[in-house]
Amino acid sequence: MKQLIIIGFLVCWANISFSQLKSYALRESLKIGEQTELIYEIKGKGEQPSISFPAKSDKILCENKNISLEIIGVFNDTFIKQQNSWIWRGAYVITAWDSGQYVVPSFSISLNKKVEIFNNVTLNVTFPKVDKNGQIKDIKTIFTSIPSEFQTWLKKNYNWILWSILIVVVGVILWIWLKRRKKKSPVETKKALSPAEIALQEIDNLIQHKFWIQNGEKEYYVRLSSILKTYLGANYQLSLSEKTSYEIQLLLSQVRLTKETLNDIQWVLQQADMVKFAKSEPSEIDMMKIGISSKSIVEITSNQQR
Repeated sequence: MKQLIIIGFLVCWANISFSQLKSYALRESLKIGEQTELIYEIKGKGEQPSISFPAKSDKILCENKNISLEIIGVFNDTFIKQQNSWIWRGAYVITAWDSGQYVVPSFSISLNKKVEIFNNVTLNVTFPKVDKNGQIKDIKTIFTSIPSEFQTWLKKNYNWILWSILIVVVGVILWIWLKRRKKKSPVETKKALSPAEIALQEIDNLIQHKFWIQNGEKEYYVRLSSILKTYLGANYQLSLSEKTSYEIQLLLSQVRLTKETLNDIQWVLQQADMVKFAKSEPSEIDMMKIGISSKSIVEITSNQQR
């Protein structure tokens, strides 16, 4: 009898140690429209298992069936092998469009033809803060805009355009070099502008010529956020041009930036998103203010790199 109990205990222990299931959210408290990741994780030992995970594509129904979480993008999963152990991790990027408590129910999966159960996950969603002027702050949700015909054409012919520009640049450089060689006189070479100097010049140009008068407030904010993303990407060797504001915040949180600077960058990108996607109508003072804030970000971050 004792032997049977011991054997039973060992079998149970082996099953427990074989795999550990856990589900959780990167942030359990968020505001309406903000995004977070809902993660399902399995840890185990031995050979790679056969995992049957029923991934969803649009919505996740919560325990109170009248509410659901919206899935942003597609389900991503990875498998990591670590010597005698392994980790499988699947993730959704999710958001909520109403306040309240969302309980993602537990559910079972097939793991090596055995049924295993994930725990439930609770999220608390609240309204964003409203400032004295009635503007919503801290909105981190970013919508993808429909590209224009020009943007579609530019993306399709990007390589051809890049090579054409490269050939023209090489031709111009060669022409200048030959011309200087013929003169046989010393010529002072211009110092190449740094990413910070380029960004500051472009921002000054937008503000001084009141770019929004001829081109509109939306185009002004699009141009301003593009300049800031290009500069930050060059300054920290990051690819930010195709990233959302939320993804940019995650990437910049990995470099040496103060919390105040991160908050300033977040504010500028959020204001730009609100004008682009929420059809906000900023005043001229607001547009001057965001331009000056962008210059301040460039000056502070460029000094930190020295």
